[in-house]
Amino acid sequence: MPGGAYDVRSVLTVNKKADKDKGSYNFVAVSVSQATLAQLIYAWLTPHTEISTAAATTGGYSNEDYMRINQYYMETSQNTATYQALTLAGKDVKLDYQGVYVLNVTKNSTFKGLLHLADTVTGVNGKTFKSSQELMAYVADLDLGSKVTVQEISNGKTKEVSGKIIELPNGKNGIGIGLVDHTKVSSDVDVTFDTSGVGGPSAGLMFTLDIYDQVNNEDLRKGRKIAGTGTIQSDGSVGDIGGAGLKVVSAAKSGADIFFVPNNPVDKETLKKDPDAKTNYEEAKEAAKDLDTDMKIVPVKNVQEAIDYLRSTN
Repeated sequence: MPGGAYDVRSVLTVNKKADKDKGSYNFVAVSVSQATLAQLIYAWLTPHTEISTAAATTGGYSNEDYMRINQYYMETSQNTATYQALTLAGKDVKLDYQGVYVLNVTKNSTFKGLLHLADTVTGVNGKTFKSSQELMAYVADLDLGSKVTVQEISNGKTKEVSGKIIELPNGKNGIGIGLVDHTKVSSDVDVTFDTSGVGGPSAGLMFTLDIYDQVNNEDLRKGRKIAGTGTIQSDGSVGDIGGAGLKVVSAAKSGADIFFVPNNPVDKETLKKDPDAKTNYEEAKEAAKDLDTDMKIVPVKNVQEAIDYLRSTN
């Protein structure tokens, strides 16, 4: 169900200075809980509330591992947001790619039992990469069924395990692992996060805007309450998230003036499974219409579009 909208300043500081400018950047959350009978009845009767199985929500992991996975997503989001914001502001910053965190291993993967949650894959066939995209592109070009060796760090120890290339559900070749970048930011600008109890990657855009505004000494907020959602990539692109409609409800209830939302086309594989699948922007617009809110729904594909919008409006 809709969670809340939270001022980024409650979890983030830049150079240990308080940000006292008027207005706020807010990341929004979806509240997830294991349903009681009363909650199920409430969900059936209440709009903008969704029901799913525990397995569909957690991927079959324990609650502890599910939270752990979301913390890895949050860590990557924070690092990428910091890197992108400082880069846009012309500050010296480096994003060190240390490999990829293993988040899950598919049932048909030949690496089942060899790679585990929280392992860091550092290379494939002795090759290293600068991003998870490079790693995935490399294994996608390998022949189906061919032998592949993976270099990894598990429990602090360097290891090498071997398996085979399989066909993934999307039709591409791969090794059958879910992953997220394991990165580290190096900069003279001190950006500190305290997001205990909050997980996932969807606050990336709002983190980026807040950091950029502070280090660039630019008041883009202009006293406005700005909410939004979207992952952030190292090239500044804003990625899709889940629960766009629920997050609109969270933002509207908080009294936000603006809501930024990703506006990327639905991929072909998703459309094959669900011809009626909507973009995040379409979901958000639909929810805003149901709520009859005056909050402005602003679609973006990258962080620069969000910055340009804030500069050009009051």
